[in-house]
Amino acid sequence: MPIESLNPEMRHLSGVFLAQNPDFVFSTEHYYIPESWYIQQLVEGGAIVFVFFVGIFVSLILACKKYPVMIAVLLGVFVMNAFLHAFESTHTSLNLFIILASLLKKV
Repeated sequence: MPIESLNPEMRHLSGVFLAQNPDFVFSTEHYYIPESWYIQQLVEGGAIVFVFFVGIFVSLILACKKYPVMIAVLLGVFVMNAFLHAFESTHTSLNLFIILASLLKKV
């Protein structure tokens, strides 16, 4: 986005930012945001973090062995994350984990 297209307040803030960071380039070519949640975790965290990340999913599926419908829901959301950032949508992730917490709680 060219600086000229910003409103005056944002143009002033961007001018202050550029004055403090003269080497900054307004370009998206330096950033890699994949559409897969798993690839993004692998890029940002590395192999060790990715193994822990997938381990959490495996442990959730194993914990839901009494609830086959929840296993199907989890697998559906995990497949969605291969193509989208499904966990970023609050209505998906928040509801899913509230239901999981209520099913798996230890009394």
